[in-house]
Amino acid sequence: MEDGITLKSLELNHFRSYKREALTFDSVGSILVGPNGSGKTNVLEAISLFSPGKGLRKSKNHEISRNPENLGWSIKGVFATIEDLSEIDVSFKESGEKLIFLDGKRTNQSSMNKFVKILWITPQMDRLWSLGASERRNFIDRITFSFFPNHAKIISSYEKLIKERNELLRQGKFENTWIDSLERQIVNFGTKVFSNRAETVQILNESPEPILGFPSPRLAIIGEVFLDEDMYLLKLRQNRKLDLISGRTSLGPHRSDLNLTYIDKGIDAKDCSTGEQKALLVSIMLSISKEIINKSGIKPILLLDEIGAHLDDERRNKLMEHLFSLNVQFLITATEIDLFNINQKDINCISVMSSNGMSVLNQG
Repeated sequence: MEDGITLKSLELNHFRSYKREALTFDSVGSILVGPNGSGKTNVLEAISLFSPGKGLRKSKNHEISRNPENLGWSIKGVFATIEDLSEIDVSFKESGEKLIFLDGKRTNQSSMNKFVKILWITPQMDRLWSLGASERRNFIDRITFSFFPNHAKIISSYEKLIKERNELLRQGKFENTWIDSLERQIVNFGTKVFSNRAETVQILNESPEPILGFPSPRLAIIGEVFLDEDMYLLKLRQNRKLDLISGRTSLGPHRSDLNLTYIDKGIDAKDCSTGEQKALLVSIMLSISKEIINKSGIKPILLLDEIGAHLDDERRNKLMEHLFSLNVQFLITATEIDLFNINQKDINCISVMSSNGMSVLNQG
C-alpha cells in the first residue's frame, strides 16, 4: 500500500488456539481460509485488540489465554506509516495485569485509537437489529471511536459514574450535596456521549456518495438526546425519586437505542432479510471508511469475518471492488477461497489448520 497506516506483521503468543505464530502482511488484502473452528477468527480478534474496548468478541482478558497452559497471552503488531514503523505490544499476565506499549512506552487503549482505526463485521452482527439495545449502542460507539479518539475514555468515565449513582440509589441513603455533585459529573460526560454519537450518525447520513451495489442506510438515535447540560441536569434531578424506587438511572445515553432504515425500501433493518441486513452493514462500513479517510487522513483496517455469508456473488464481487478502490487494508475469513474473485488481485492467502487444539498458519 502506498500510504496510510497498515499492519505489517503480527505475533501471537498463547493467544486462544495459537501457541506461538507470526504473520507478515505485504498485500492490501489478506484472506484466511480454513474449516470452521480452525482459528481464523482468533487472528481477527487479536488485531481488533489494538483498538479500544474488548475486541470483536468482547471477551474478558483471562478468557483469551490458551488452554490448558493459562500462562496469560501477548500480541505484537508492527504498523507502517508513511515515514516510519511503530510497534504496539498488548499483553495479559497471569497476575491479571494488562499492559499496552506503543514503541516501548506504556500507554492506554484510547491512545492507540489516535494512531490506528480498526472496524469489523462479524457473523454475530447479522442479528444486531434483533438483539438488545446494548449491542446497538456498542455498535455506534465502535464507529464513533474512529471520529472521536477520546470517546472510549468518555464512555468509561460516564459508565463508572452511573454505577456509582445506581449504588447510592439502591442504598437509599445519601447526602444531597454528594449526589448533586455526582449528577453534575454525569451530565458533563453524558452530553459528550450524546454529542459524539449524534455527530457520527450525521456524518454517515450526510455521506455524499452512495455505495454502488449496496442498499442506502439511514441511522437514527432513539430516545431522549440531551445536548444542553442545564436541561439534562434538571431532568435527571426530576427523575431522582423514580430512580430511587427502581434503583437505577433511567435517563442518559446508556438508555439510548439505534434504528437503521433501508432507505430504498423504506423499511427498518429488523424487518429486512438476513442478506439485506448484511448488505446494509457493509454499506455502513464502507461509507464510514470513506469518511474516516476524508476527515483524519488515516485509512482504517477492516476485519471481515465470514463476510461472504448471506451475500450473493454479485455483492461479494462488488465488495472486493470497493475494498480495492478504497485502498484500505482488509482481512477476510472464509471456509472456501472460491467465494471471492481474487484472480490477479493484490491479496495474500493464508491457510489456517487446527490439530489437537492448536492452530497453525501457513502463508502461501
